[in-house]
Amino acid sequence: MGAHAKALVVTTLIMEVTTLVALTAVWALLSELHFGRQVIIGGLIATGIAAADHRPIGAPQPLQPPNLIGTPATKHPPAHRPGRPATRVDRPC
Repeated sequence: MGAHAKALVVTTLIMEVTTLVALTAVWALLSELHFGRQVIIGGLIATGIAAADHRPIGAPQPLQPPNLIGTPATKHPPAHRPGRPATRVDRPC
């Protein structure tokens, strides 16, 4: 078995355990608060969908390349900004 296949198996097992822990926690919390069966099932479905997304909630979306077609050319900033001392970035090479 190759290295990629081993990594895929380990990742799948970790995701499965993580999903089961999250589902158990949601079930325990909602049942402890005496919610109805439909609410508990809905919470489990929402948790399962979030776990299947493979991305933490609130994680930044992948960067998309900018669309440069049809955009006007931008001007470069001046080498030295007046009123401020020159820094290494501002000094010409």
